[in-house]
Amino acid sequence: MTTNELYAQMGVSQRVLDFGAAVLAEIAPQFAHIDAVAERRPDTKVYEMTDMLGRRQYDRAARMLAELLDDKSQSASGLLYMISEQMRQLYCARLAPRGPEGRAYMLECFPELSSRSFLIPKLMEAAGNFSAARLARAIALCAECEFSMRDGGTAGDAERLGELLVRLAMDRNDV
Repeated sequence: MTTNELYAQMGVSQRVLDFGAAVLAEIAPQFAHIDAVAERRPDTKVYEMTDMLGRRQYDRAARMLAELLDDKSQSASGLLYMISEQMRQLYCARLAPRGPEGRAYMLECFPELSSRSFLIPKLMEAAGNFSAARLARAIALCAECEFSMRDGGTAGDAERLGELLVRLAMDRNDV
């Protein structure tokens, strides 16, 4: 059955379809700048920040961290958790085999990705900007930062995240 036959069976005429297409064509430009007004989730911003680190765009990564810290709905420890989780996912993606086996490996490591499986190819691509050793060190640096936050109280947590970003950026001698 063709789509036209299906529409006819549903009682939808070509005139209605043409009208719908015209309306969509007219309103589509209104949605062209959706990214400019859409609010990104903090975990999406963290993904962008770590991607910038991998691409050696350290100034942009620093600006993104500043934006994240300005968002008072997120605590510094919550941001650290997201950064740590992102580094663990990138490390896993770096070690994952290529192809369908890699997807299965990622889902085994991070079952929560099953509801956001579109992220898996993006993670695997972004992981290519890091060596496995660099990602392992990033995970260790995140753990050090977490211990520092626990021992030092909440005062200075934003500075600790800034220091973490600098240390992540400095550890760039290999890819």
